[in-house]
Amino acid sequence: MVWMLRLSKFVAPLLLAPLAACATASTPDEAPPPWRIAGPFQAIITADGTTDPAIRGFWKSRGYGRLLRIDEAGVTQFETGAACYRPASSGEALSAMDSVSYRYFRALPESRSAIFQLLRGDTNVVFDRLEALPEECTETPATTPRAVADAFLDAFDRHYAFFDRRPPNHSKRAERVNSAIRPDMSDAQLWDALAGYMDGLSDSHTKLIGEVGGERRRVQDGQGTTLPRMRAAEGGETAWLVGLIDTTMKKLGETAHHTGNDRIVWGVIDGRVGYLQVFQMGGFTAREDFGSEAWATAEMTEFDRIMDEAFAAFAEAGVEGVIVDLSNNRGGWDKIAKAIPARFTDEAYIGFTTVTRGSALPPFPHVIEP
Repeated sequence: MVWMLRLSKFVAPLLLAPLAACATASTPDEAPPPWRIAGPFQAIITADGTTDPAIRGFWKSRGYGRLLRIDEAGVTQFETGAACYRPASSGEALSAMDSVSYRYFRALPESRSAIFQLLRGDTNVVFDRLEALPEECTETPATTPRAVADAFLDAFDRHYAFFDRRPPNHSKRAERVNSAIRPDMSDAQLWDALAGYMDGLSDSHTKLIGEVGGERRRVQDGQGTTLPRMRAAEGGETAWLVGLIDTTMKKLGETAHHTGNDRIVWGVIDGRVGYLQVFQMGGFTAREDFGSEAWATAEMTEFDRIMDEAFAAFAEAGVEGVIVDLSNNRGGWDKIAKAIPARFTDEAYIGFTTVTRGSALPPFPHVIEP
């Protein structure tokens, strides 16, 4: 049995402010934030297939609960908290993003800290060097019901950011789980106990995915009413999506384009209003090397090509405005998400900031560049 817990770990309030109002400017008495003093962007894996010697060693993240062991062969990630263990790196319980290792770094002065990223333009995660991997870290973690429950509850207690918006709080939820844990309980009973913790979180970014008795299971509360209703209807979600796209294409008529590996629909409504629907922030090509430099380059190239074509058509039609429809967007790569508003501005501004719980770092400003 392999389970994967994914949590919402950061707060991202919308911040409509000009670049000049950037809140990360430091005073003479304050240390500048790491992203302002870090060195150039570098790949962890070099051209010969080994790691950059400068980044080898052991690293602990600020927030996120991660430890990295970087040797000549590559990067090994451990989860750390009440326990320190190496999670599964493949299997049915993992999404594509869960399977991607850190690929890039920016060294901080004196080489005792560095910023790591999974993809270019992705979240900046600050790590500090350790002299050695802590002795308690293991590649064969305990899997008793008590050990699994402790790791599960500890992850929520340390990293979940939204209990103030999604009551009840952690202690009440944890009490519910702890009262159900028994040494001889089955995997199915343990699953039910952990799933019960998540009742009412109503947060679709937080999910429990796993396999119990050969059956794939998923708990993901907070997807609204439409998706669950359509999934339960005849034909399921696929039939609903096909119908939705068909209706949109008919409305757009001869201007309709369904492109980007079926992830984007665009056209002009009644000759007056541009329409752009993006179903996913990525996946615009058929490449299977997800997360690689070649994949990232191909994705941005294809997205920019589609946007260039669409916006040229909007300009030629003299549209009064453009509807950007993200009502059915399933998320994805931050860089794509920021590239959409970049099409609607002629000066840089801070679109939003992110704060990682437990990191003690200032808010990171995500700048929208024209």
